[in-house]
Parts: sequence; C-alpha cells; structure tokens
Amino acid sequence: MVAHTAATVALAVMSVSWLREVRGVTRVGLILLVVGLTFDTGYQIAKYTAMAARWNAVDWDFLSTDVSPPLVMLAGVTTAAGFAVPRVGPPAVDNLRAWKRYRLLKPLWAELRTLRAPTEGIIRWWDPPVVRLARQEIAIWDGVLVCSPYLDDQVRTTAYAEAAASLAADGTRGVRSPHQAAVVAEAAMLAAARVQVLRDGRAEVPARAGTLESISPPHRMVLLSRALSSSPIVARARRQATARTAAGRD
Repeated sequence: MVAHTAATVALAVMSVSWLREVRGVTRVGLILLVVGLTFDTGYQIAKYTAMAARWNAVDWDFLSTDVSPPLVMLAGVTTAAGFAVPRVGPPAVDNLRAWKRYRLLKPLWAELRTLRAPTEGIIRWWDPPVVRLARQEIAIWDGVLVCSPYLDDQVRTTAYAEAAASLAADGTRGVRSPHQAAVVAEAAMLAAARVQVLRDGRAEVPARAGTLESISPPHRMVLLSRALSSSPIVARARRQATARTAAGRD
C-alpha cells in the first residue's frame, strides 16, 4: 500500500503539472488520469482506515471488502482511459475529419474519376478514411491535370456573369458571395472541360485557356465539389458543352 501510494502521488504530481502545458486530446487524457487518481485516493483512504481500525481492535473491514473494490475498479477504468485517449484519440479524430472531407469531395471525385490516370489509386471498402481521402485526392488531381488543356476561360467568364447576376438577385441559385460566384464559375469551366476530354482525342483547345484556382485551397476544393453537384449554372455549362460537342461531331 505504501508503494502504491507513492506511485499514485508521483503520477498525480506529474499529471497536474502537465495540465498547464498541454491542450487538446492530451489534456483530456490527463484530466481522466486525475479523475482516476481521485477514485484511487478514495480506495487508499478506505484501505488505510480499515487497517488502522483493525490495529485499534475495531471491525471496519467492510471498508476494505465492500467500499474499496468499486473505487479501485472506477480508478482502473478511468486511469486506463486517460492513458489510452492520447494514443487513440488523434488517429480517431484524423479519420473522422478525413471521412467528412471524403464525403464532401465525392461529387468532384465522381466528375473526374472516369478520366483514369496511371497514378490513380483504387479506393477499397476496407481502406481507413485517411487512405481513402488520399487516394480520392490523387484521382481528383489526376483528373484536373487531364482537363487542364481544355479549361476555357470564356466558359468561366460567362458562368461568373450568371453567378454574379444571381447574387444581385438576393442570393438565388445558391450563390451568396462573390467568392462563391468565382468557385461556381470555375466549376462550370471544369465541367465543360471534362466534356471536351471525353471527345476521344477530338477535343479542341480553347483560344483562351483558363486556370483552376479553386482546386488548391482545401476549403475551396470542397466548395468546388459542392458546386459541381448542385449549381444549375454548372449544369447548364455542362449541357451547353455537350451540345457543342454533339454539333461538332455532326
């Protein structure tokens, strides 16, 4: 019991001192440790009291046999959680964030995944979210590279004018800011470029090439994905590009 008490005191001192230095999941683990050590302190008090009572010819053995076991059980579970959370927590949080981003990027990935590139990874159902996201983003970047020669700045300009007009009309069609209007315009340009790529080598390079700036910042990539799946401006640009392609084949 004395050795157990010494270990508890040492761990408590370190945990409390580190609480001032760390944040996030590590701090949560330390708080759980402190809570567990509190239960352990109750366990030790019960044990020491029962022993002291026995030495004084008083029968308080129930403190040792009935009170202390639940306390030490709670202490063990909470302390174990305190040690486990800093190790398990960060990977769990990373996978949760990766899964959320993976879901948000699905429309963009669906738009570009058919443009298979040599480095495109296959996403398997048993892959953890961080791996799925990495392979998804590889496929997206490969698709963007394939579409790059056919990004038409005229399509972007036309789509931006429509998005700006909808913004002036009190945010109809889901466009609520100039920033979002720019993303919608680039999504329209990308959708039209994909249609051109699918012409089996007969696509025409635009007279004025465009640039896709929304693909680099992580938050803008998500907005680009959302625009591809929900914006009527993007859908119209896709239909117009398909119509032009059909007319060109005729």
